[in-house]
Amino acid sequence: MTYYRHLVGSYAHMDSLSKTTEATIRLAHADDQFIMASIAARANFDDDLFGKIIHPYREQYPEDMYIYWLRKFRKAWHNPYNLFLVSTVQHNGSELITGMAQWSRRGEHFNEYQALLKECLEPALPVNRAADPEMENLIERSGSYLPDVWTGDRFECWRLNGLAIDPVHQGNRHGTALVRYGLDLAAKENIAASVISAAKKGVAEGFYAKLGFKSIGIRAVDGEGNPLSGIEGGQIMFKDKQ
Repeated sequence: MTYYRHLVGSYAHMDSLSKTTEATIRLAHADDQFIMASIAARANFDDDLFGKIIHPYREQYPEDMYIYWLRKFRKAWHNPYNLFLVSTVQHNGSELITGMAQWSRRGEHFNEYQALLKECLEPALPVNRAADPEMENLIERSGSYLPDVWTGDRFECWRLNGLAIDPVHQGNRHGTALVRYGLDLAAKENIAASVISAAKKGVAEGFYAKLGFKSIGIRAVDGEGNPLSGIEGGQIMFKDKQ
């Protein structure tokens, strides 16, 4: 995360990047990964894709779901064009992490690093007993079906790859604060921002539309043979540069 630690540091103080009345947004540290993965697991427990399809045994092994996200976070951490943020609040005098977001600065250099990461060894983690082994790489297998809409003025953009708020803290606008931070980065560079919504159409479009995103009418789950076919969500949305 070296490159964007420097970039973000030029916008705000590193220890407290963005303060709201609901939460403080800061850069995630490597030792936050376990908490971030645990939050993502709790937030997605009943999600159609990440819960029911990828983790059909989550009721028997709820403590294993975090492994799915921890593996992804550890691998993505090595790309300096990925930016991990956490939302925090003070609880009994200590910092409490309430949510996380993964933004990536897409463009030529991001793609170069992603190609290198394909050669990286998978992080050594326990077997995820909550998951269906045939479904754990479902997102990766669907990648070749993703339409190439990140072109022209949208080629260089900040893309929201992941957003999760602990269910206990949902409804307190922590997710809004995490999204707005990435939108501010895009605005400062005068480039687009994008997201592929994981939630159902009405929920996702309502949340992201309030933040300025617009659906382009294409879903990441469409396409003949797409392993994600039939799953709700997947709306590709952009907030174009001004």
